[in-house]
Amino acid sequence: MNKSAIDKTRKASIKLSEYRSRGREPHVFRAEGPEGLIGVHADLIAASLNPEERIHYLLYAPMREAGVAPFGIHAEPASHALAVTDHRFLISKDRHIDAVTPTVQAIPFSQVICVEIGNALLLGWLAIRFIQNGQLYCASLFYTARGSHHFERVTHIFRQLHGKTKNYWPAKGIAWTEIWEQTPKPQTEILKSIILEEEKPVYLFRSTETWGTEKRKRKQVCLAAEGLLLVTDWGLIHAVDERPIAPHILSYGVNVYCIPPGALYSLAHIEKEEYGLCRHILRLQAGAPPAIINIDIPFDGNTNDNVEDFVRVVQVMKR
Repeated sequence: MNKSAIDKTRKASIKLSEYRSRGREPHVFRAEGPEGLIGVHADLIAASLNPEERIHYLLYAPMREAGVAPFGIHAEPASHALAVTDHRFLISKDRHIDAVTPTVQAIPFSQVICVEIGNALLLGWLAIRFIQNGQLYCASLFYTARGSHHFERVTHIFRQLHGKTKNYWPAKGIAWTEIWEQTPKPQTEILKSIILEEEKPVYLFRSTETWGTEKRKRKQVCLAAEGLLLVTDWGLIHAVDERPIAPHILSYGVNVYCIPPGALYSLAHIEKEEYGLCRHILRLQAGAPPAIINIDIPFDGNTNDNVEDFVRVVQVMKR
């Protein structure tokens, strides 16, 4: 690159970091370093980095006007920068309101108990649930679904950096082809993007769309949507469709829960009677008391033997 081109590049980067953004840029983009971010995000991320801290992925996400998403995800409208470093997330946030000061938040990987990533039509989201000072917190943000590949990459890198489980699992695993054959395409697209190349599946439990009937109103109620729980040597992944409003109606929302192996607190197989049906559920707890999240994962009853084996293995792990 000649001197003129270098000077132009430097000027462009200076203008970008000094640009007073309204947070309305058209798309999510990746930056090579803090100087490639827009507005206050450049200074916030740069000031938060330790001298030897390496950035593995850095992105900017403009403001997305949404307060709530499917699956109970909440976030304030704001622009964000998100950095994945050696051992933590750094998230800067600008509400673009004069009376509200932009902030930056650091979340060590060791405190993370679940990362959720998903989308519904043009809306995408990321939610990081973590423990700080014995309390449960959630850092969440919305983005345009066209930028989903950036957040999927963030999730992939986090899973890779946060470590592998000890060798508690059975030697015999499952073939990936068996998993993809019956998994809905929207779930498959996210799962394939966050799965590691060296990752091996160990247990697989599926739930199919299940409906019950409310006796008094004779109204159909969706008890379970299409979903799966995938247990690998790198943690637990639960993917599930948004519950449809009527039987066999196409669902547009999907959410994926990524639970690090060390965050699993307890696991139990329970049966529930609902609307005349006996439902099988894996009740999963992640975190540490009193900061616990509960995730009830339905599964089809023909996998009971594998479920009991999985529960026993987890119990051995937690001793």
